[in-house]
Amino acid sequence: MKYLFPKEFKLHNAFTSTVSAFCRAAFRHVFPTEWFGGRLDLASNRNVQKIMQSIDQFIHLNRYESMTLHSVLEGLSIPALSWLKPPHQNSKGKICLSDITKRKQLLSELLYYVFDSFLIPLIGANFYVTESSAHRNQLLFFRHDVWRELSAPALTELRTSMFEDIKPAALKRLQSRRQLGISRIRLLPKEHGLRPIINLRRRTLTKVDGKPVLGYSINSSIKPAFSVLNFLKTAQPELLGCSIFSSDEIFPRLQRYRQYLKTADIWGQPLYFAKIDVRACFDTIPQAGVVRLLEAIVSSGEYSIGRHAEGKVSRLLSSTVAPKVSWKFHSEAQTAGLDAPLSQMLEGHLDGRAGRVIVDKVSRRYETRARVLEILREHIERNVVQIGNRVYRQKVGIPQGSVVSSLLCSLFYGLLDKSKLAFLQDRDCLLSRLIDDFLLITPHLSQAQHFLKVMHAGLKDFGVTVKVEKTRTNFAFSDRGQVVNQLAQLSDFPYCGLCINTQSLDVSADISRRRPQDLRSSVTVEHSKTPGKNFYRKAMDMVKLHMHAMLLSTSYNSVETVTKSVHEAFTDIAWRCVHYMTALAAGKRPGSRLMIATISDVIELSYAMMKTRRQTKSEGIPYKFALTKLDVQKIAYEALLGVFQRRQTRFTALVEWLRIQLSYSEQRSINLGQDMKRRTLA
Repeated sequence: MKYLFPKEFKLHNAFTSTVSAFCRAAFRHVFPTEWFGGRLDLASNRNVQKIMQSIDQFIHLNRYESMTLHSVLEGLSIPALSWLKPPHQNSKGKICLSDITKRKQLLSELLYYVFDSFLIPLIGANFYVTESSAHRNQLLFFRHDVWRELSAPALTELRTSMFEDIKPAALKRLQSRRQLGISRIRLLPKEHGLRPIINLRRRTLTKVDGKPVLGYSINSSIKPAFSVLNFLKTAQPELLGCSIFSSDEIFPRLQRYRQYLKTADIWGQPLYFAKIDVRACFDTIPQAGVVRLLEAIVSSGEYSIGRHAEGKVSRLLSSTVAPKVSWKFHSEAQTAGLDAPLSQMLEGHLDGRAGRVIVDKVSRRYETRARVLEILREHIERNVVQIGNRVYRQKVGIPQGSVVSSLLCSLFYGLLDKSKLAFLQDRDCLLSRLIDDFLLITPHLSQAQHFLKVMHAGLKDFGVTVKVEKTRTNFAFSDRGQVVNQLAQLSDFPYCGLCINTQSLDVSADISRRRPQDLRSSVTVEHSKTPGKNFYRKAMDMVKLHMHAMLLSTSYNSVETVTKSVHEAFTDIAWRCVHYMTALAAGKRPGSRLMIATISDVIELSYAMMKTRRQTKSEGIPYKFALTKLDVQKIAYEALLGVFQRRQTRFTALVEWLRIQLSYSEQRSINLGQDMKRRTLA
């Protein structure tokens, strides 16, 4: 693990191994080793070693990972612990089941105390623990003095630029009529600097009849207003301008755009690409402008809000591993009095999604326009944040970390598209925006240059300033003497995790962003008593991460592009499997037979999903996957072998199996080619 900040500043995170060594040393100092057995007994020494390994494993856990008490107890010799023996019992005699159960219960309580009441407070007292935007789910440990020195300049700037101090008297008056609680701010480390994140999911402690009760979080309190805004987004898509909410949504637009270029006889002309990133968009959006927009679009007198649950069974091929059912809970809104059935409201949502069960909660709640606007106005204009022991009001921007922040940003920038970028409304160009990342594709160089000049000049009414260093084009352009980053005229243009070919508009994944440490930190390992089954489920889930129609459709992309995407997908799956296996303890890693069975099912499931992928109504070109099963198998064996043979001492049997399967598939491919040649000649 590398230092997050330059070492010459002497402000860096502590190595996880160093934190682990500190915690193990503190454990040895506080807890007598006799509690876990004498020093001379081999089994007792193994007990201490096993507990030390568990502490080290606990420190190395990533975000979202957990460790069970069962895994800590596993491997400990309970008879070796003398303090658990009843008095006057023969130490060499057999132990009855009730006795061993009671001893295990007492030891479990002690170990739970060690981790819950000693280890976690010890870490919290000495280190600030956080994830980072650069290292995904990997946790970073900063000594408190180092973190204070790092965060002090950022917090000082926030207090002066984004927040204003609230006096105690004003705070009391505000709390008496306030519907939302007080949020807390935290700083998320980036590769260069810190990003402020407001924690709006934290439940606030309130008093009911004199007793402390956990109340609703701010995000939960504004969920009804969020449902209303989602309803407006669906009912009036023109409000969003060129907004998209995921990279998948750009695929239907690219399909329609390429069809238009071909029908308008523009296809074949050079296409000019320009990508722009807005600087700190959430922190610079004018609050008054957002409130005026909401007052204009939230027009109905009352809204009806309902809830439903969506269940999905994971798709597995093994009969020995039971599939899991995952549930998600959603809210949907409509104008009061319409009472449209749930099936009609979810018609677009379920398009192309199979194997799901929808359960309607039946009961509905009603929110007036005044109530919706009041809760949103308070959230935007009177967002109260606690920094240390002081309380502040956010005077600029909208809360980052709110469930409505992305939607509010897209709605507000929809006004920008109509007023400032109206010259891009003709069909010759394609303008898309994922939150604050703009992408323009046009056959007219003057249009692309005008777009860059308008955006780089800044739009004060919308709080927009552009990060010139992040602007990307495939043509020469300079802004006030500063030359922007230029890619080749014919290249794969990166945008939000994708690469769009500037000539054919083929879509592929942007693998330049995938660094080995990012893959490791993005893998979540389940430490449980069934590691083999969990590994199998995780491998199947990894397959589903790569099943995107825009990467696999041969009716849109060329066969060469799809072949490359399939190879990259299997390479990514292989590296994730390697990192998952490496994170498991040596005795918990699946054997060669399970590994081979899992990889075989990964290939089978991948091909099945590639062939049976359903087309959605928003896609203009029917989905088609032209590669045969033999083609997919050959690509998979080559990609998987390229990864696993780099770790062949650990995966010897799997590597040998992959080599045999690759040789067999190549021979079959040669035989099929010869058969087709003979049939053609005949």
